[in-house]
Amino acid sequence: MNKKSRANGQTSPTFAPMKPLLARIQPHLFPIGLVVYALTAWFSEGYHHPDEHFQILEFANYKLGRTPEADLPWEYAAQIRPGLQPMLAYGFLRAAEAVGLSNPFTQIFLLRLLTGWLCLWVYFRWAHWLSSTSGEERLGNWLRWAVVFLWFVPYLSVRFSSENWAGLMFAWGVLGLAQSFSRFAPAPPPSWGGVGGGVASAFLLALSFFFRFQMGFALLGLGAWMVWLWRQEKSPRQILAQLGWLLLGASTAAILGIWADAWLYGKPAFTAYNYFTANILENKAANWGTSPWWFYFAQSLLTAVPPLSVLLLLLLGRGLWQERRSALVWCLMPFLLAHIAVAHK
Repeated sequence: MNKKSRANGQTSPTFAPMKPLLARIQPHLFPIGLVVYALTAWFSEGYHHPDEHFQILEFANYKLGRTPEADLPWEYAAQIRPGLQPMLAYGFLRAAEAVGLSNPFTQIFLLRLLTGWLCLWVYFRWAHWLSSTSGEERLGNWLRWAVVFLWFVPYLSVRFSSENWAGLMFAWGVLGLAQSFSRFAPAPPPSWGGVGGGVASAFLLALSFFFRFQMGFALLGLGAWMVWLWRQEKSPRQILAQLGWLLLGASTAAILGIWADAWLYGKPAFTAYNYFTANILENKAANWGTSPWWFYFAQSLLTAVPPLSVLLLLLLGRGLWQERRSALVWCLMPFLLAHIAVAHK
């Protein structure tokens, strides 16, 4: 493409035939994504990581009376796993059987399908928000194309795992908080969106912790970012009002999480503290293998397929620096550093 054609906004002749095709596909990306995620859920087998089965579905089967307690992993006796997702799986399995869906392969396919579709919906909400707040539709379009066609995104999104559901609740909750701060986005977003929006956002964010305790590091980063912005944008009265509604939503989620733990273990259990004691203070997780601090970077380069993986890591580094005042960066950095510091990945 020469300088004159670029200045006139013309497309290079090499890519000109592709432009009409991409333009026709663009409005249909969401239904295409539904099909892609459905196929991914159907052709996925087993689990991505053993915890996806033994720490969730096996606990649900125990509550259904199909797995003896003696066959459960050691984490059950140590009471270190949250009960929220096993309770969710238990309720889903009961509902599936009530309508005649008793085949376990059909049941897990439906769990993967619903998980993937919910992830896709949240991704597209993020894409819409990025486009509307930045004034650049291409940002949202890039995200839409990536979550539909970047192969590992559908694959990971359909997993009924604690990592997936915790990340899903966190992303959904952060998106709700985006309406509260003018510096969250390049352009000023709408106002808080009502009391219900603040309560719901805090509820979802707290749920992410009760799906996976490691999300506490991301929540600490988000909390620090909110305090930093509050001091610059809000009066003390506004801060107290918003803090009150956030605490209401978080407390509601905490009650649900604590109740789910008591349901799973048959008695009150402080699972977050038990998890910290067993895996951090006593370092029991290291018995199942340790990895060097650079493990995540090496795995990203290998699994995201070079040279694409190299480009993605470079873009990540550039984005972290350019958007260093963004809430997402404040959430990611403590979460990533904490996982780098722990030997068991």
